[in-house]
This record gives sequence, structure tokens and C-alpha cells, in this order.
Amino acid sequence: MMIDFDLYPMISPTDDYEAVLNHLPKILIEPRISALLLCIDKVPSETIIGKLLSLSQQHNVALMVSFTAYSKPDSQRFKDVDGVHITDLANLPLSVQSAKSLKQQIGCSCTTLDEAMYAGEVGVDYVSFPAHSLELIEKWSGFAELPCVAENADSPHEAFEAVKRGADFVAFSLSMNETDLEWINELNTLSSL
Repeated sequence: MMIDFDLYPMISPTDDYEAVLNHLPKILIEPRISALLLCIDKVPSETIIGKLLSLSQQHNVALMVSFTAYSKPDSQRFKDVDGVHITDLANLPLSVQSAKSLKQQIGCSCTTLDEAMYAGEVGVDYVSFPAHSLELIEKWSGFAELPCVAENADSPHEAFEAVKRGADFVAFSLSMNETDLEWINELNTLSSL
């Protein structure tokens, strides 16, 4: 029985965006990939953002950007991306307001059910839990309508366990080498058994 889920690869903070842009076309052809998360510690140039957005759009993949909090200045620099992922709940209401004003999707990292329920009340479009938090994923998927991401899956086996427990998406860090496709293929094999 095939289990339905989407992939959500993450680009770690980097200075070598040319390598990222060269690697992504090999990854984005995977039909399960519905979103790509750009994790940043400093803002890339507008040219890089434009190239990443164009490449994502060519493959019908949403480009999301990860922030601690999302403010008006951030929203102007990233006004064309498809959405944002917030990693700190402290300023979540303002982050949601900034994203929604641009009609962007917004997700939020959570570590408890209470945090996830708060994020849902504030208006996020999805929540994420650490991929190893199988009990949280299972409980959330058992009663909540908001989609759930299993975040930072370390291996295809960990990702598959999260999917079996109800995760709608699996987020994993890209290695930027041939192991990325091997990782995806192994997860696809597990999910089709």
C-alpha cells in the first residue's frame, strides 16, 4: 500500500548558491517535492532569490524561506517567495500578519501540541514537529486539520516512521551531492512496500 506524503527539502545556510542552483534541477524533478525551504542566516542577493524562485516555479515547487521572525522589512525583500517558515513562536502573530498581507503561506516549527494549537489559532497554514517526535506527529494527525511536517528527518527510515504516524510532509536537509537522490529513492521504496 502506497502512503501519500510530500517532500520538503531544506537548503542549509550557505554562501555557495551557485552550487545549490546547479544541484537543484536534479532534485526538483522528483514528483513528491511540493516545497523547497531556504534556510538563511544572511539574506542572499536579489539575483539569487530570483534564480531560486524561477527554478522552483519551473518545477511547480513552492519556495519557502525560513526565519526566526518575519517582519515588514523581511517581507519586502522576500515579497515574491511563496511562503515563510517561522522557527520562533514569540513574534508569531506579527509574522503571520506580514506573510498574509502578501498572500504567502506560513508554517511554524513546534515542539509541543500546545505550541501547534497556538500556531493554528494565530493562522499558520501548517505546523512542523521534529521528525523523531513520532508521538506528537501521531497525536496531531489524529485530531487536527492543519497539515503536519516531520522536520529534519535524519534518514529515510526516520522519515518513513513519521509518515506512517501521519506526517503530510517530510522535511530533510539537502546534502548537495548524489546522496540526496539516494535518500529520496530509499524513502520512496519504503513507502511503496
